[in-house]
Amino acid sequence: MGARGQQKLDDLRIGLPPAHGQGQGAGFSRRQAAEKDGDQTSDETIGGASYTSFMSDPWGWYVRGELEKDKFEDIDLRTTAAGGVTWRPIHTDEQTLRFWLGLGYRHESFDSNIESNSSTIVDSGIAHHWLLNPWLTLDNSLAYEPTIDDFGNYLMTQDSSLVMPVGASKWTLRVGVRNDYNSEPAPDRDKLDISA
Repeated sequence: MGARGQQKLDDLRIGLPPAHGQGQGAGFSRRQAAEKDGDQTSDETIGGASYTSFMSDPWGWYVRGELEKDKFEDIDLRTTAAGGVTWRPIHTDEQTLRFWLGLGYRHESFDSNIESNSSTIVDSGIAHHWLLNPWLTLDNSLAYEPTIDDFGNYLMTQDSSLVMPVGASKWTLRVGVRNDYNSEPAPDRDKLDISA
């Protein structure tokens, strides 16, 4: 179920300014290592990039890619690439609500003797960004990625965080929780992975 005890989490997110007000790119990397009573309980690295363009606001398109390695999920490498349409019915200075739906490809190779698998996926989700006040933002997202041939085989990710600026710099501090659920994990692995 998630890591408990002493935990080290590095989370780096980079946003790129909009090009002519229409598009925005973002990149991120995340490294989590944890141990309890001297035993390692988490060892995960994730990185990715995305680009979203709203050429006919509120409608737009997106592309994204992600790489993941997780010793405790037995994942040597999970690669995901996806793209599709996005819609943001709310887009103000205080709030943004965005939905997305697309198709993608996911490939998973494992550390153990499990055969690698590849799937075409449906890439869907919702994200809400809310500026609570000038120094505090609430971000929530929920992503659902079932395989095309078996909607019972899916990954679901829920991410909630409070984001606040650090002094007068462009740096921010992010505090939150992320839940990753894999409906069909590797044998003897948990379906739910919680990160704080």
